[in-house]
Amino acid sequence: MMAASPRRGDVAVIGMACRTAGANSPSELWDILANSRDVQSVITRFNTEGFYHPEGGPRKGSTCVRHAYMMDDEAIDKFDHTFFHMTPVEAMAIDPQQRMLLEVAYECVENAGVPLENFMGTDTSVMAGKPDPSPLLHPTI
Repeated sequence: MMAASPRRGDVAVIGMACRTAGANSPSELWDILANSRDVQSVITRFNTEGFYHPEGGPRKGSTCVRHAYMMDDEAIDKFDHTFFHMTPVEAMAIDPQQRMLLEVAYECVENAGVPLENFMGTDTSVMAGKPDPSPLLHPTI
């Protein structure tokens, strides 16, 4: 005889926010998905022509990639350090993905319409994900 599992309570998603290639909000992401839009773009952070080779990977120092799914550079560069009580030096010292997470987490709470102080002492969870560690590997990007 199996023991009864504890009853799980209902879950309510009351706030959402996101940053993805081509979308800075859940509604923009939904528009991309609903309309099957491909938001791939040309890599503009560096000149890919000097590194491009059709065989890419097997050739040292080369790539077979000219396009990618890129975040909006302007969104990354417009971090308001004063809003998060940071000095400009502190803001520059943290990973761009951490800065973005701070903004998106706050936007999520804002989207929920609940003042931050109302979350104190509650069973509130925040789910966050990120695609890869590349800014950690290339901090000058």
